[in-house]
Amino acid sequence: FRSEPFANLDPDMCLDLVNLINQLKHEGKTFLITTNDLFYAADIYTKVGFFLKSDTLVEKNKDELMNEYEDKELNKIYFLEKSKLKEKYL
Repeated sequence: FRSEPFANLDPDMCLDLVNLINQLKHEGKTFLITTNDLFYAADIYTKVGFFLKSDTLVEKNKDELMNEYEDKELNKIYFLEKSKLKEKYL
C-alpha cells in the first residue's frame, strides 16, 4: 500500500517511479496506491476507484473504464463521475 507516492517528487522522479511500478507489475507484484495525481496514475493503473466523501463513484478495471468514455483522460472521467453526485452534496 502506498499513499500519495508522487507527492513532493520532481517530474523526472515521478517518471522513474512510474517505470519502476510498471516493471514490478510485470514481475507479478500488486500495488494499492492512493493518489490525487491522476496524470501519473493513468500510466500505472489496472483497476481504478474514484471516491467522493463516503460514496464510490467508480470501481472498474482499465478496459471497462476506457470503453465507457469517449474522452480517455482519467482526470476528465473523474470530473464526469463527480458531476453525477453533485446535487447530493449541495
